[in-house]
Amino acid sequence: MYYSLDGSDPQTFGQIYYRPFVIERYGLVNLRLKAVSEIGATEEQTITYSVHATGQVQSDTFYFLTQLPETQTHSFDTITSIETDPQTTKPYQILAWNYLEFLLQMPVVYELSPSPVVPASFPKIAKTYTGPIFVDRTEDIYVYWASESIADGKIQSIFLPAKPKLSISERSSGASQPVHLAFSDARYTYTFTVADKFTASEPSLYSHRFDDNKKTFDIPDNTQFHYNIRIKAFYEQVAHGEYFVDFNINKQKPPALIPQFSTELSSTNEIVTMTLPELPAGASYTPIVRITPQAKQINERTFVLDGITDGSSVYRIIAYYEDADKKRGEVFTHEIEVSPYALYVDTNAQTSGNGTKDAPFTKLERAFAFIKEKKEITKRRWNIFITGNVTLSESFVLSDSLRIIGNDAKITLQTDVGFIIENTDISFSGITFIRNEHELEHRTVPILYASNSTLHLTDVQFQTRYDGTAISLYFSICTMKRVQYTSTQKNYTECFVVSKSELTGEDLDFSLTCDTALAVRLNESLVRFFNTHFSIQCETVCRILELKQAHVELEQVSGERKQSRYNTDTAILVDKDSTLTHTGIVTIEGFKYDIKNAP
Repeated sequence: MYYSLDGSDPQTFGQIYYRPFVIERYGLVNLRLKAVSEIGATEEQTITYSVHATGQVQSDTFYFLTQLPETQTHSFDTITSIETDPQTTKPYQILAWNYLEFLLQMPVVYELSPSPVVPASFPKIAKTYTGPIFVDRTEDIYVYWASESIADGKIQSIFLPAKPKLSISERSSGASQPVHLAFSDARYTYTFTVADKFTASEPSLYSHRFDDNKKTFDIPDNTQFHYNIRIKAFYEQVAHGEYFVDFNINKQKPPALIPQFSTELSSTNEIVTMTLPELPAGASYTPIVRITPQAKQINERTFVLDGITDGSSVYRIIAYYEDADKKRGEVFTHEIEVSPYALYVDTNAQTSGNGTKDAPFTKLERAFAFIKEKKEITKRRWNIFITGNVTLSESFVLSDSLRIIGNDAKITLQTDVGFIIENTDISFSGITFIRNEHELEHRTVPILYASNSTLHLTDVQFQTRYDGTAISLYFSICTMKRVQYTSTQKNYTECFVVSKSELTGEDLDFSLTCDTALAVRLNESLVRFFNTHFSIQCETVCRILELKQAHVELEQVSGERKQSRYNTDTAILVDKDSTLTHTGIVTIEGFKYDIKNAP
């Protein structure tokens, strides 16, 4: 219960009510009362009345208790020296800091003074004690008093130090930090008691004490405690007043955050949905989720991991709960490879799966069939990852945008088998194409035939025997980088046929051993070769480039014909409608007309 006599907020500017007391005021009294429950609920009442000098009270709504209960009176007839014996019970007590009450049954006169010297006019100005005296404790003050039955009526003094100020450490970092309490006046002795849910019991001189006017309150990690602290200040073993402090220290960490996934696999070719648990009502923590690369967030609890547009994506997920004090629960980490447009083929797998990284297909044909089943999303580029050696016994028409990526993989094509690429965009990387044809059978099916398409080759090798063209382009664009072509055919060797197309090659190497050879045939096309080498060992006729209405650009190109008996051939044949330009060093040797720095 708090109260004030001037109408101010009792809980902020008023006093704590402990027991009945006399209100020594004349004129208008604006009594304001506030009751505060343990959970912080308040109830107020205001009573206004006036007091005249004659003692007439103009109010019928307030009752004044003018005498304290007899159980609070004591006899001090045997006291001989109050000031020299602090252990002896004092003839007075302090009520709630601001009220001094004498516990004597005989008359007492008193006077208040800021001076440590007894006022000379004390006999004249002394007041007769009639009830608890209000004392302003903002500064040090002396109470001089006398009673005929105490020390032969000599004037006694009571020193009342100013009321100390209690400071509480700033808790900017939150309720998980220790709380420091400190008093401003070291002249007092401060004791305290602590409770959790209820008001603490009244402290005594033998309760726990502050050390050097300071006290730190803390708890172990992962616990919480609501402190209700009751502090009593003693001066010369007399209780002067109390302080009530309550605060909460919460070192409990939020619970672990465990998201739910639409699949339990660490890799999948399906779009993955991640859902966070629903927060309990009144939860003091919030989820923190970090996903790299960034995922689509549908709402506060749902995330969609759909992979990148043209391939697969490894998502790294970190999730945890965090409260307002930045305390974290157990951190959840997870990594999942999402490849909604990626399929895996591993010919070394024991059983064929669903095409995911954890359960790959064992045949490349199954991956092609899977893509055809997904016609509604074939506009997206698919990725096929190959491990092991693949053997194809039939040709395949590829009309979907694909990346075929090998892990040192080999694709062996049987008789008259190849890839027909139509109206799409295809890339091969990390693949070795092998063709072993019978030497008596003439082959016409290229390994790669592209029509109205874009073809990309990176880190690709071609190994052929006997017959057949490796690449045939028609109305297409082809880029090559780090491509090796090795042929040991006995008959006619024709590596690339480029018709009405554009071919750009960088870091290429041709090694041909055969009877008759033509490395690249061009018809109405544009070819650029950078850092390219041709090595030909031929029995009869060979040529590096043959141009018909074509344009060729060479930069850092070298070539050599190792057979010397029939070396009357022309390395590069250019018709009247074609052009050939070069930059850097171009050296081709072993032909009738060698080329050194100029065509």
